[in-house]
Amino acid sequence: MAGIFVYIHAGKNFSFRPGIELVRKGTNEKNKNSIYSSDRQFTYLDFPLNALYEIKCKNEKKILVGGGPVISYFLRNDEDYSLANIDIGANVMLGYEWPIGASVNLNYTGGLKNVSTAKNYMSKLKNYYFGLSVGYWF
Repeated sequence: MAGIFVYIHAGKNFSFRPGIELVRKGTNEKNKNSIYSSDRQFTYLDFPLNALYEIKCKNEKKILVGGGPVISYFLRNDEDYSLANIDIGANVMLGYEWPIGASVNLNYTGGLKNVSTAKNYMSKLKNYYFGLSVGYWF
């Protein structure tokens, strides 16, 4: 994943962090008419809207805990899949931030919507991803 975000302080221990990210998400494809199953990856443009609680540590370091909704736009690729253009998901995030602006974050995003538009062939496709990111804000 790669992206940018805006850091908006919203009180003593709270912040709001909307962003835009380019993300590879995975799904487990299950064929409706058989036991066939396979893992696939697709590229999305994500718009996460994270609300974070900041736990202050020594030397102005912070632990960040939070999450929020994610709106995703499917970027077409060479594979021939019938997927909805928009996906809705939920994001959970845990991070550690240094006062110089550097951070390390773990996050999990799970799709809440069935993105398959070919219901007679693929009955259910939901996206998910687990990520580790290193960032810098200024």
